[in-house]
Amino acid sequence: MTKVERNYTDKFSKEIEMFAEILDKTEAHLAWLDPEFNFVWVNSTYAKGSGHTVEELIGKNHFDLFPNEENQALFKKVINTGQPIEFKAKPFVYADQPERGVTYWDWTLSPIKSKSGKILGLVLSLFDVTQRIRAEIAMRENEEKFKTLAENAPDIIARIDKNLRHIYINPIIEQITGIAKDNYLGKNLEELGMPEHLCRLWNKALRAVFLTGKPKKIEYDIPSPKGIKSFQTHIAPEVNEKGEIKSVMIIARDVTDIKQAAEQYETILRTTLDGFLITDIKGQFLDVNEAYCQLIGYSREELMTMKVSDIEAVESAEETAEHIKKIIKMGGDRFETRHRCKNGKIVDIEVSVNFLDLAAGRFFVFLRDMTGRKRTAKALLEREEWLSKTQEIAHLGSWELDLVNNRLSWSDEVYRIFGLRPQEFGASYEAFLESVHPDDRAAVDAAYSGSLREGKDSYEIEHRVIRKSTGEIRIVHEKCEHIRDDSGRIIRSVGMVHDITEQKEIEERKLREIQLQVSLKELENIASLFDTVNVRAIIQVNSKGTVKYLNERARNLLRIKEGDEIDNYFNLAKFSTDNFVNEIIYSEKEKAPFLVSREQYKKTFLFLVEPIKKAVEKSRKMQTTLAPYHFDDIIGLNVIKRRAKNLALQEVNFLLQGESGTGKELLASSIHNTSSRAGRRFVVINCAAIPETLFESELFGYKKGAFTDARTDRMGKIEYASGGTLFLDEIGDLPPHFQSKLLRVLEDKNIIRLGGPEPIKIDVRFIFATNRNLEEMVNKNQFRKDLYYRINLPVINIPPLRERKDEIPDLINYFLIKFKQIHSRFVTGISDEAIERLLAYDYPGNVRELEGILKDAYLSCRSEIIEFKDLKLAAPKRQSLSEKIKDYKAQLVYEQFLIYNRDIEKTAKALNLSSRQIYRYLNQKIGNR
Repeated sequence: MTKVERNYTDKFSKEIEMFAEILDKTEAHLAWLDPEFNFVWVNSTYAKGSGHTVEELIGKNHFDLFPNEENQALFKKVINTGQPIEFKAKPFVYADQPERGVTYWDWTLSPIKSKSGKILGLVLSLFDVTQRIRAEIAMRENEEKFKTLAENAPDIIARIDKNLRHIYINPIIEQITGIAKDNYLGKNLEELGMPEHLCRLWNKALRAVFLTGKPKKIEYDIPSPKGIKSFQTHIAPEVNEKGEIKSVMIIARDVTDIKQAAEQYETILRTTLDGFLITDIKGQFLDVNEAYCQLIGYSREELMTMKVSDIEAVESAEETAEHIKKIIKMGGDRFETRHRCKNGKIVDIEVSVNFLDLAAGRFFVFLRDMTGRKRTAKALLEREEWLSKTQEIAHLGSWELDLVNNRLSWSDEVYRIFGLRPQEFGASYEAFLESVHPDDRAAVDAAYSGSLREGKDSYEIEHRVIRKSTGEIRIVHEKCEHIRDDSGRIIRSVGMVHDITEQKEIEERKLREIQLQVSLKELENIASLFDTVNVRAIIQVNSKGTVKYLNERARNLLRIKEGDEIDNYFNLAKFSTDNFVNEIIYSEKEKAPFLVSREQYKKTFLFLVEPIKKAVEKSRKMQTTLAPYHFDDIIGLNVIKRRAKNLALQEVNFLLQGESGTGKELLASSIHNTSSRAGRRFVVINCAAIPETLFESELFGYKKGAFTDARTDRMGKIEYASGGTLFLDEIGDLPPHFQSKLLRVLEDKNIIRLGGPEPIKIDVRFIFATNRNLEEMVNKNQFRKDLYYRINLPVINIPPLRERKDEIPDLINYFLIKFKQIHSRFVTGISDEAIERLLAYDYPGNVRELEGILKDAYLSCRSEIIEFKDLKLAAPKRQSLSEKIKDYKAQLVYEQFLIYNRDIEKTAKALNLSSRQIYRYLNQKIGNR
């Protein structure tokens, strides 16, 4: 080294020493190396980062301590070229500290040159930028996560720039406002057509955030396709690297349900009979309800200045403080304590505490006065022991299911009936079903689940259980009642289980003993029902084709015996099929042909054998006197059945309204069989099927000679139904000139036959039915107004099947069972896909159409299961644009009607419509129900 170079080096060394203290404190790792890469000087930051002391490094070769061929090549390149090298965020992994992971460094390698340009050494500068790089990576990852979360978030998330225009909004906005997401971008609220008051509120809040940089929260309501929605919105500033607010982030949450719940919550807490209070973590009262004030004797104002420890009669202030710490740790507690009232009286209290508000540190406390309960606890225990003993003696168990908390409890007798041990078997609905006989399990589950689904108050069912311990089969009768809260929601089910095995055995023995007497009595009743004056023989047959009972004339005429198979005599291979009408047989004894007619009575068949010359007239009479249906034959329509049963017991005429196929005749027949007229004639007349010229003779009858073909007296249908019920179906098709005559019959209770001189008194109950809008017909002068008002009350409206689709699964099961009993096909069920398709169909032909669709599928399917492809459904009706708009308006009105708790006036006011318009829309949506 020349003298000049040495002087230059010494001078540089002195400068280094001059700034050593400053360079030691910098975060940069600094080192001075000579041309052979030996350390001349390092700062303490470099030494600490390398794991050595300054003294250990000075004079040592860099690559002896830190061998790295790649770096050594770079160092040599700087020596050779005299050009510095710089790297940004170069990754580095510590070989001896792999747990630190990848670190990142900004580093430069600069040459030290003499005045002549000779390289005297190198300055190595390293700066740890790991945190910054990781932050940038995290920022990118967070940005991606934000986008993923925002796109799928249930809340509205948006970004708005300084010009108050949207630069981002997530897809949920389309569902809430009905405005496409892309329509928001680049627009402000005014350009989006938002209400003026909402624009003012938003713009004021946004400008405040941009001006102050402080977050802001606002609440507001906006219209949506589903009605008015309430939103709570947080607006927060977004700043760039310079700290400038570049945009704001908006998160808007739909709090419609929460707002309504909060109002209800406030009402409940203020009006509940139980005490309620809120305290902070120090036990200071923050709020109390009136019930607690009345219990403790202090006013709300007095309690607001007190702590829980002031009225606590069991714990000291220190113990109360410790208890509060325990509750904070556990998140809540339930316990019993005693509070001291203002007058000094001590009351027993049951307390339930929840520490829910961690940020504000608040306790929500419910309290209940247990003073009276404590006094009766002993008596209650004794009563429970007595009740348990009583249940054991009566073989009667009880159970209760808390639907809110999903807790089921059984009495000891339930365990005994099921053959279970309480200590080995927990009470649960699944455990109960496991004990039910496999063949009855589905019916039992359907009875309970169906009663909940249909909103019934109770249900009853008999079924078998298998005792787990012995395998013994027992028969039980179950009855359940559902308990509702004030809003009508079912919250508990309470039931009893009665072991009736022995009772059933006794009943079966008695039934067998009196079977012959019962059969004889039943046959006498049947004979009266069918008006069998001219019937020569009656044969009763069960569903298997075995003769159950027959009268003396049948024995003599055909020489049939009880227990014989009917096929042996009538040669009817399928006597129970729908296509059987009648059969002609020849009696060897009488030497004459006879006609065999068949009617269905309950679950049996009646074969009526009579001379052919009387058969036609008697067949007509039989068809008009039998009411074949009972309420048990009707699936669903529970509310309507209850009302119809009540009307059936009253001697009033009434009107059934409903579309074709909804079951009007089925309901009329059931009403007749439930009324005091059961067992008498039930005559059916379809007004649409009788020619207008024959109406009067058919309904009033005629005297001999009244017209050319009137060779004998003939009784009319009204007179024939006297003492029973006349069902006038399709009353809307009654000829205009006959409407006045029917009105006279209803008022005077008598009729006059055609050509007859004197009125004939009648005692007939009329049931009218129509599928037409009689009120509209009255307005068009197509139906007499006075007759309409005479038959219009009371009215039973039968909704179409499309409005009671929850009953379709039960109807499907009913029809499949019915078809299985009639047709010899091995069809066991229906697929889920087929059921879904049947549920989606609208049924213009109602229940009758559903039965036809299922019957066709049942007879035509080629497998054991009815599949989707087996169903032949009519193509759905296409709506015009005007019809769709009309339906949409009706839907909106109906939703607002529900929001305002079915209050017509409030709904009309909210929608700026008249009450008459609201009624019209509701009638369009849900019908006249």
